[in-house]
Amino acid sequence: MRARMTLVVLAIAAVPTLAAQRGHQFEIGAFGSFTRYDRAFNLDKQLGGGGRLGYFFGQVVGLEVAVGYQSPSAATGSATATLTDFSSSLVLNFGGERNIFYILGGYSHLDFEKVPPYRFSDHAVHGALGDRIFLGDRVALRLEVRGIYAPNTGFVGGGDWAGHIVGSLGLSIFSSGGYRDLDKDGVRDNRDTCPGTPTGAVVDPQGCPIDSDRDKVYNGLDACPNTVDGALSVGHPRASTSAPSTVLGQASSPL
Repeated sequence: MRARMTLVVLAIAAVPTLAAQRGHQFEIGAFGSFTRYDRAFNLDKQLGGGGRLGYFFGQVVGLEVAVGYQSPSAATGSATATLTDFSSSLVLNFGGERNIFYILGGYSHLDFEKVPPYRFSDHAVHGALGDRIFLGDRVALRLEVRGIYAPNTGFVGGGDWAGHIVGSLGLSIFSSGGYRDLDKDGVRDNRDTCPGTPTGAVVDPQGCPIDSDRDKVYNGLDACPNTVDGALSVGHPRASTSAPSTVLGQASSPL
């Protein structure tokens, strides 16, 4: 239970970072895949490939469409098949700027072609776990394990349902139009004229910190926001007071 709570806290803590770094970016990728088909299909494990297009919204949520292709052979006999897998997914992303974990789920349309018994289509749902490991600001290595479940299969001689497992390894490229705000002041970097704003400071539309009372302490960090103009802050060398000096030869007493 404690481990689960720790994972939840880490995921929640990662949301603002991810939203600031990757929001509003497109992801374009290609991948190689390896599929273990449902045993009832009598198909060998098979290598394949495909491509994907995704979009990051301002938060951790994203959408993705993908297409995969394989040409497996029957484990026994001479039959062959081709499979085109069209999928659409809702993606939830967790992590930081350089390593983004994700979970996704959605709909798959499995189109088997060539000759019977491999000439049918299945409507299926899928779920996946994956990780993006960034090799630069816009390029990432992507690893994924996906399960596909068809509650009703069109394969003749199979059961009422079918399940497949797909592992994939690919490369993703991200568009340059992302929302980046490295100092987290709410102004994106390409519009921020003061990129090093201290955390918590109030900024203007250009991203520069505001100091309304001109005491050199920014709004949001100023515990005394209405300091009188010209007053010295605590700690300034001129702000300390000292006893009046005694002039040599002058009595220290008013008598």
